[in-house]
Amino acid sequence: MRLFLYKCFILALPIILLSINYLSFQKSGGDLNRIGKISIDQNYRMIFFHEFTREIKYKNISQNKITKNDTIDILTMGDSFSNTGSYGFQNYLVANSNFKVYNIESKFFQQQNQVQAMFSYLNSGLFDTIHVKYLLLQCVVRNFVWKGAHLNENDSTKLNLSYNPQQSSRKTSDFEDLGYFRNIWDYFIYNVLFQFDDNAFYSQVFKYKVNKKLFSASNQLLFYQDDIQNIYEPLEIKLLNATLNKLADKLKTKNIKLLVLPCPDKYDMYYDFIIDNQFPKNPFFETMKTEIKNYTYIDVKDFFLKKIEQDVLDIYFVDDTHWSPVGHQLIAKEITEVVMRNTKQLN
Repeated sequence: MRLFLYKCFILALPIILLSINYLSFQKSGGDLNRIGKISIDQNYRMIFFHEFTREIKYKNISQNKITKNDTIDILTMGDSFSNTGSYGFQNYLVANSNFKVYNIESKFFQQQNQVQAMFSYLNSGLFDTIHVKYLLLQCVVRNFVWKGAHLNENDSTKLNLSYNPQQSSRKTSDFEDLGYFRNIWDYFIYNVLFQFDDNAFYSQVFKYKVNKKLFSASNQLLFYQDDIQNIYEPLEIKLLNATLNKLADKLKTKNIKLLVLPCPDKYDMYYDFIIDNQFPKNPFFETMKTEIKNYTYIDVKDFFLKKIEQDVLDIYFVDDTHWSPVGHQLIAKEITEVVMRNTKQLN
């Protein structure tokens, strides 16, 4: 019996040691922290606590019916950057002004494509029944080009408030079901391999040193693999602009002005500060600068770079692919100023 217990202990010892090692993993809550198993101070996000608990002042379309008599100053449609609730830029837009702001949540978009959704809702007559002054299209750059390319400009799908995305029916593998054991193994192996490679050879997260303090917590740059895998050629970016011009022209017939808010990928945003970078520069914003636009374009990258030069920290979460409340507050002020300028010009 004693020999049997001894053998069991020997067999369990690696798991015990890995589990003890895993206890040192600080879970801050960000997607890159979670996927890459890279420790970030678990109290990091507490500096934004008051922003996380703000009352939501803007309206989500699933919870608030729009009638013909409603006048919406800004109607937003976007991805996860536009659906952050209390600390989202829409909430700060309301706080900065008297704007009436509504958001169409991404769960209503056909194939999660807000560019397609704008054409579809426009063709379906949605904007014949509600009065919208500005329609703000937001999209993270790594997905923007292909979304603009893969659409049907004549689709007329109506906004269906009863729509609920079906959950994936794909059965997870046995290995995926072993979440705890996979986590402790990933944390161990990533921590070893990150010493030799920028993404531990097979992680979805890249980790780089930077030459400037960018975050209040660990001063390293973490970014998602799609930031470098989805870098498009200038010609493809020009085609996206042509699509946006068509959308803007259609909206103008309804007296609606289009605002375009492209969100830089984290890699692209902090590209100039990466030490020993082996990857190419994303040409998106440089290409868009030279394009003729029939819509109001907000150069988010240029705007944020000026703030970084002023030593503003945490525009993005250090542990995440998304903006922190700092970034959302800054961009909300910029949108407010853009809209106010446009309104004065029209008057």
